[in-house]
Amino acid sequence: MLSDLYKLPKAVIATLIIGGAIIFILLNDPPHSFCDTQLEHFKSLQKGLVYKDSKDFHKEKSLLNRKKQTCQTESAPGACYEYFAYLKRLLKDFRVLSSQCKPIIFSETQVKSALSSALILITALAWREEVLTGRVSKYNWLTRSDMRLFCNIKGKYIQHYGMPAYESLEQQILNLLPTQNKNRKLIFKWSILSESCLKYK
Repeated sequence: MLSDLYKLPKAVIATLIIGGAIIFILLNDPPHSFCDTQLEHFKSLQKGLVYKDSKDFHKEKSLLNRKKQTCQTESAPGACYEYFAYLKRLLKDFRVLSSQCKPIIFSETQVKSALSSALILITALAWREEVLTGRVSKYNWLTRSDMRLFCNIKGKYIQHYGMPAYESLEQQILNLLPTQNKNRKLIFKWSILSESCLKYK
């Protein structure tokens, strides 16, 4: 077979070699689509926040997760300020995405986790057992701005993962709230999960 190949004109051999090289390159490094470019841009915007930065010595956790842990541990406005600020930045960066590419970005595990964990934590920050008596605010120290953030994240979650997925997450949150009461409908009523987001538009 090789002897037959050698009998071919040099121009034909050169064409076969170049063609083979092009096919090899395309198979190993296919050309980027428009959405591939948007995903790369989004990752660059969120590098170190939602996505880990290999140059960060805190390699085990992204910055967003570290700020979330601080907020969760301290459970106070000052301790949660940076976490909330980074969540707002994440929502802002979503705006640069085209509608055709959003499903790809929202299918990223890190993005879905960032949104779901934010909904879990913000609900927990507002929750207190005493709220079931109706004598204390169900918002705890959360401000109107914080509730707007919660609602914006909730809206994005429902929009991109669907209502069934959100309702499943909601049940998970209700199960996580510390309470002796087993009445899930009552807990829902007195948690911020029951809050209408229309007033925060």
